[in-house]
Amino acid sequence: MDYQRGLFERPDSPARAFAVAAGLFLIALGVLALMFDDVSLDPVGRRPPHFLIWGVSGWTTILWIAMGGLGLILAGARSYPLLAAVVFGAAAVWGFINGHAVAAVLVAGTANNVTHAALAGVGLVVSVGPRPPRAAEVSGPTRTLPVKPERGKRTV
Repeated sequence: MDYQRGLFERPDSPARAFAVAAGLFLIALGVLALMFDDVSLDPVGRRPPHFLIWGVSGWTTILWIAMGGLGLILAGARSYPLLAAVVFGAAAVWGFINGHAVAAVLVAGTANNVTHAALAGVGLVVSVGPRPPRAAEVSGPTRTLPVKPERGKRTV
């Protein structure tokens, strides 16, 4: 019987675990930053608002929520960790070089850059790592044995 795995069931691969964990983290971070800080879609100013340790802008929170949502939607695919590695890797590198903003819309503070670099690094490792074996590969072929009827009972 084929069924779709639930979001909170034990993940069957590192890619799924990364997608779910990163998705929940990014959505929570983006939504909480929108709720508790005065963020706007204006270009990043000299002193952007902060949520806990992260500098935030409207575009930064949109990126976090969108990437988190994609992580939860694509939790079964091995492509999400690679996508996260490319997107967050580019943002981290640009942020480390500029030190202030990425394309004048994403905040590039130290905490943001380190978070983006960590997500990119883990996503890259997970996306190029070995695939977990499938159930058929682990158990091998199955063989059905004939069943003998119990003594004294008739079979229909």
